[in-house]
Amino acid sequence: MSDANPYRRIKFQAAALFICMAGLLTISMLHILRDNAGRVLRSHADQSAQSWTTYFTQVTPDLETLIKTGQPDAATIAKYREASKINHIKQFTVLNAVGRPVYTFNAQLPDNKHPTSFSFEEARRKLSAQLVQRMIGVKVANQNKSVVNAAIKPILQSGMAIGALHVVVDQSRLNSVFLEAAFAGGWDILVLINLVLLACWFMFLLVKRAANAHREQVNRIDELTGLPSRTAFMQELDDALARTDTKSRKTAVMVVKIDRFRELNELLGHDGADTILFEAAKRLMNAAKKKGYAARISGATFGMTFPNLASATAASDIGDEIIQTLAEPFMCRGKHIQPKASIGVSLAPDDGTDAATMVKRADIAQFIAKEHGGNQLMFFDPDAASKFARKHELENMIINACEGQLFQLFYQPLYDLESRQLKGFEALIRMPDGSGGMIPPDQFIPAAESMHKIGEIGAWVLFEACRTANNWPTSVSIAVNLSPLQFDSGNLISDVKQAIELSGLAPERLELEITEGLILDNNESIRQQLEEIQAMGIKIALDDFGTGYSSLNYLWRFPFDRIKIDRSFVVGMDESEQAKRILKTIVDLARTMNMPITAEGIETEEHLVYLTELGCHVGQGFYLGHPQPDTEVAATLINNFRITKADAATELPHEQTPARLTIAG
Repeated sequence: MSDANPYRRIKFQAAALFICMAGLLTISMLHILRDNAGRVLRSHADQSAQSWTTYFTQVTPDLETLIKTGQPDAATIAKYREASKINHIKQFTVLNAVGRPVYTFNAQLPDNKHPTSFSFEEARRKLSAQLVQRMIGVKVANQNKSVVNAAIKPILQSGMAIGALHVVVDQSRLNSVFLEAAFAGGWDILVLINLVLLACWFMFLLVKRAANAHREQVNRIDELTGLPSRTAFMQELDDALARTDTKSRKTAVMVVKIDRFRELNELLGHDGADTILFEAAKRLMNAAKKKGYAARISGATFGMTFPNLASATAASDIGDEIIQTLAEPFMCRGKHIQPKASIGVSLAPDDGTDAATMVKRADIAQFIAKEHGGNQLMFFDPDAASKFARKHELENMIINACEGQLFQLFYQPLYDLESRQLKGFEALIRMPDGSGGMIPPDQFIPAAESMHKIGEIGAWVLFEACRTANNWPTSVSIAVNLSPLQFDSGNLISDVKQAIELSGLAPERLELEITEGLILDNNESIRQQLEEIQAMGIKIALDDFGTGYSSLNYLWRFPFDRIKIDRSFVVGMDESEQAKRILKTIVDLARTMNMPITAEGIETEEHLVYLTELGCHVGQGFYLGHPQPDTEVAATLINNFRITKADAATELPHEQTPARLTIAG
C-alpha cells in the first residue's frame, strides 16, 4: 500500500541521514581524541625519559662503575626511589654499551627485576645504530594496567654514549587529566557540530517551505496576464459555491474562449497573440472587479465566476456585456484587432454544486457556442451536452479509425438490367463502432469532413477499392464516391494517380462518383480536375441526380460519363405516379444525351421490371444484392458466371447471391 503522504517518507529518510551523520561525526571525534591523547602521552614520556636520564647522570656518583657492575650504592638507590615518585618514573633499566641490561629499578618491584615485556635486542639494535635518541614508542603493561610509555635514552659521557637508560613512565594520572580535559572539550565540539547540523537541517526545512510557498504563489498567478491561475480559480469557485445561498441565489460559472485564436496567432505571431491575451485579461479583470472573479485557466481560455446572482437573466446580461467589452477594437502590430469570444455558462445549484462539475459543464456549453458560429453565449443544456458528447465520441472513433486503419469497405453489386450480368461493385465505407457493429457513412462522413479528415479517408478508400478490384475479373468495374472537400484539398489528382499506380488497376475499370452539390457553384477548378481525371481513362458519374440541384447546364458543361438516379425516386414510385413520370423524364433525357443511367434503390421485383422496361442500363439495390465485405465478393463473382443469359429472364441474380446483410447501402 502506497504512502498517503509521499513527503513523510522523505522526512524520515532525511532524519535517519542526520542521525547517521551525527553518529559518524561522534565516532570520528572519539578516534581523533584517542589518537591525539596517544601522541601527547608519548611526547610527554619522551620528555620525562630525557629529564630522568639527565637526573640519573647527575646523581649517580660513578657511571662507568655502575654500568660495569650494575650495583649502585644504597644512598643512590634512595635518591632514585625518592625522585621516581616525583617524576612518575615507574621503572628504568641501565644498559651497557652493547645493550645488555646491568641494573633495573622498579618503584613497585625489588631491585634488578626486569619486566617481561621489555626487548633487550631492540635496545642493542638502537644503540648500535646510534638511534637511541628517538622515542621507540614501546608500551609497557603492568599488573594494575596503568597507562605507561617507554623510551630509550643514551647515557652520554664526554659526548660519547657509554650506555643507555630504558625508562618506563607512569602516565595514568596524566592520561586521566588529559582525557578528562580533552573529552570535555571534544564533547563540547561534538555538541556544537551537531547543533550546527541541526541548525542546517532546520534552515533547509525553512528554505524548502519558503520555496514551496513561492512555488504555490507562482502556480496561483498566470505569468503572462497577471490573472489568477486555474488552481486559484478552482479554489475561489469552491469557496463561492460554499458561500452561496442555493435556495434563492445562483452562482454563475463562465468559460470564455477567444474565437479563432489559432488564426490570430499565425497572423500576428506569438508576441502578438500574447498581446491579445493580455488585453483580453485586462478587460475581463475589469468586468469582474466588482461582481466576480476572473482567471486564465488555459491557453486562450478564461474562467469567471459571479456569485449571488438573482437569476439566469442576470448571468446572461453579464455575459453579453463581456462579449461587447472583448469586441472593442484595439491596435496590435499595426493591425486593428477586434477579438470575439464564445462563452459557456453553468449555474449552481441547477448544473452542479462542485467546482469541477461546474467548469466542465460551462466548458461544454462554450464548445457548443463555438460550433454555432462563436461570438455568443450559451447556457449548459443536458440535451445539447448529450449530443455534444456523442459527437465528441464519434470524432474520437474517427481519429482512432484513421490512425489504426480500422475502416472497412463493403461492396454492393451493380447489374446490367437487360442481361442480368454483373457489371461491377460500388465501394461503400463502414466504420466499426467498437461493439461488433458498423457505422454507415451518412453518420460519420459529415463529422470527418468537419474534422478535415476526409482527404485522408478518401485517399485510403481509393487505394483499397482499386487494390481489391484488381483481383477481380477484368470485366468487373469498381465505383468510388468522392467528397466535395477532396476537390478543395488539392491532393485529389495525386491520390487518384497513386491509387491506380500502386494497385495496378486498369483506369477504365474505375468510376468516380460525385454529387450535384459539388458543381452547384460552377467552379472552373472542379471542371478542370474532372477533365484531368477523365483524361486518365477513368469514368465520371453524376450521383444522386435529380435531388434538387440538377440542371441541363451541368450535364453539358461538365464531363460526365454516367447519371445515377437517386434511390428516393425509385422507392417513391410505389406510392406516386409523379415519381414514375420523373424517372421516365430522366431516362429520356439521358437517352437523348446518349448517357448511360444507373438506378439506385431497387428493392422489389416491380422496381426491377419497370426500370428495365424504362430503359435503365444498370441497377443496384437490396433486391439485387446487399453490400458485402470483400471476403464474400468471390462468391458473388462465381454465382454470376454460372448464370447464362437465357436463364437470366426467369432467374434473378439475387437468388444466387449469398445471405443478405443487415447493413443498409
